[in-house]
Amino acid sequence: MMKQEKRKWGYFNIALAAIIIVTLGIVFARLFYISSQDKILNTLGEISEQEVKVLRKEIEKGKQTLNNLAVYIGQDESLDMEAVLKKLTAVDNVNGFKRMGIIRPDGQAFTTDSKEMYLGDREYFNISMNGEQAVSDTLIDVEGGGKINVYSAPVTFRDGSRCVLFATYEMVSFENTLSTTTFKGTGHSYVVKKDGEHIAGQSMKGGLGAFENVFELLGASEKNQAAVSQMKSDMGSGASGSVTVTAGDKSYIYYQPMEINGWYLLNIVPVSVVERDINGSLVLTYLFAAICIIALIILLLNIGRERRRGREAIEKAAFVDPVTGGNTFAKFKMDAQRVLRTDRGGTYAMTVLNISKFQYINDLFGYEEGNRVLRHIADVISRSLTGEEIFGRKEGDHFIILMKYGSDEAMQERMEVLIEETCSFARQEKKPYEIKLLAGVYKIEEKMISIDTMADRAEMALARDDRKPFQRCTFYDDTIRDRKIREKEIEDSFEAALRAGEFVVYYQPKYDIRKDRFFGAEALIRWKTSDGSLIAPDSFIGIYEGNGMIVRLDQYVFERVCIQIRRWLDLGYEVTPVSVNVSKVHLYRTDFVESYLGIIRRYKVPVELLQLELTETVLFDNEQMLKTILEEFRRAGIQILMDDFGSGYTSIGMLKDMPIDEIKLDKSLVEDYGQSVRVQKILKSIISLSHELGLEVVAEGVEIQQEYDFLAGIGCDYIQGYFCSKPLPADSYTELAYSGRKPEREQ
Repeated sequence: MMKQEKRKWGYFNIALAAIIIVTLGIVFARLFYISSQDKILNTLGEISEQEVKVLRKEIEKGKQTLNNLAVYIGQDESLDMEAVLKKLTAVDNVNGFKRMGIIRPDGQAFTTDSKEMYLGDREYFNISMNGEQAVSDTLIDVEGGGKINVYSAPVTFRDGSRCVLFATYEMVSFENTLSTTTFKGTGHSYVVKKDGEHIAGQSMKGGLGAFENVFELLGASEKNQAAVSQMKSDMGSGASGSVTVTAGDKSYIYYQPMEINGWYLLNIVPVSVVERDINGSLVLTYLFAAICIIALIILLLNIGRERRRGREAIEKAAFVDPVTGGNTFAKFKMDAQRVLRTDRGGTYAMTVLNISKFQYINDLFGYEEGNRVLRHIADVISRSLTGEEIFGRKEGDHFIILMKYGSDEAMQERMEVLIEETCSFARQEKKPYEIKLLAGVYKIEEKMISIDTMADRAEMALARDDRKPFQRCTFYDDTIRDRKIREKEIEDSFEAALRAGEFVVYYQPKYDIRKDRFFGAEALIRWKTSDGSLIAPDSFIGIYEGNGMIVRLDQYVFERVCIQIRRWLDLGYEVTPVSVNVSKVHLYRTDFVESYLGIIRRYKVPVELLQLELTETVLFDNEQMLKTILEEFRRAGIQILMDDFGSGYTSIGMLKDMPIDEIKLDKSLVEDYGQSVRVQKILKSIISLSHELGLEVVAEGVEIQQEYDFLAGIGCDYIQGYFCSKPLPADSYTELAYSGRKPEREQ
């Protein structure tokens, strides 16, 4: 009996243990399922966020292209349809649009593919005619059918008239952006309006298939009523979320607002794909739970390992750079936040590395060779890091590093070692190219600011324009931020300053050495603010060249010079030529020559009194196009001057081929003449050769008697510089040039 009792208790205990194990297994399995489901939804959320960024970037790129083009076209006086379509055709060819075009105020449109159509009833037309950019919903193309999206932007001409610039984007191109496969090719993405109407995205197999409205598609099943109701509520209020629906197969749907036209991105993945891995683990869990505790522990370990592998796979897709195998910028930011949060006592620096002219390696030697360079750099950086230091690839050829900071000197030395080891790759491998690596460093003094802000400051240090020659590592300081603020203020002040006449023309006299008298001048721009202070040209010329405003400023200076010459002529002066500088931005304007000649005709200025100056570097950019433009000016009777001759790579062939009349020696050559016999011989040879080619020579930056005597002795024709006169306002120049006065040196 006792044995039977013991056996019963044994069976009872086994049964109880089995029940407990099975119960624990069931509970564990349920918890594991819920946890896995939550992680899948979180992963869907991360994927959706990344895809939204990609889509928005693609759309913003199209909008920015149109906006920049609209500003450029709007610099014309009024609409010249033929000229505008010619410009658009060039842009259309490189941007992959289906077509581009202009819509007149009456709604009639003209396109780059020679189509004419009425688009006045399109919503985007009305929006842009009211001065706003627009991105349309999916439309049916008026010409040839097919689904399209349209970007549009207003174009306001100088005479106040307005039209609409538009670019048509084929839906198939838009859908290609959504074609990134997820969850082993079973995930699908769609773009819909917040009312459920389909915008983009389709799948030949799986997903939701073809549909007009996602709410109508899902709402056809009673099982989906609650999910559809939640989606409508969330999407109506602009919120993101997730639901489980039945549409053929049971699927997860994660919806994320795109903040464009009320559009939403839907990411869909079948539940079966998720449960396939989970169920395998659950079967093992049930099996081992029924056998013994040890099996249960083994099962738990297996499940843990599987979970880690799943997480690693997800992280690899989101956080592992496909080229270098290192961190993506997203992973870098996560790790950097953790390091800065946990190591509160340490001092760190954010460093950005950039390969100078990396695109040439890709273009000339192929992307695989470029990828080899990137992998080599990542390897060198990785081996140089210590402790909690981390790095990642930010974008393209930009790497970002979170490094321990000791001092500027120590950081400079460390970066020089890293850069040198990186650059030695091409030499050791005997590559036909050179790797030039530059670094920008931001010492982190405010750990509470975002990683993006820190990275931006490191990028600003990398791009600072006061970098010295051969200086490969530069540091961020407050002067950079102050300069950026100042540059923005200068950029924003342009229109008001132009209207107020704050841009003033000064004249730098030219002195004729042979005739011992002043003969002509160079027009220079000065910015005299309302409070009487002067802003140096170096402070604003580069900014306006970058944003295109230099075109209007150059034309303004040219017109002011023509007005002044007309005034001198009316006063009876024997006027001598004035040269005006021209930026290379003009070379890309089809109306450049005609607009300048038009100003000359307007003020009835003899063409021989005007000269155009272009720098040596400009003459090397697109030689054939430039030669054509300069020949047009020459045929009109305007002389062409090559400025800054000798400051860069000077081609003798350029002197032979380009239609120029005069060269202006860069002041650096004049400054160095007394320190080198070689420079003296070079100067003498340049002047001799120029005379043989029929060119006159002007020496700039002459400041002392010895320089003047030397240049006069080797046959230089003219000089400019403080030795004879500083730049003067119009009245002072008039008194100097037309009163018979000699330079101060002779008085």
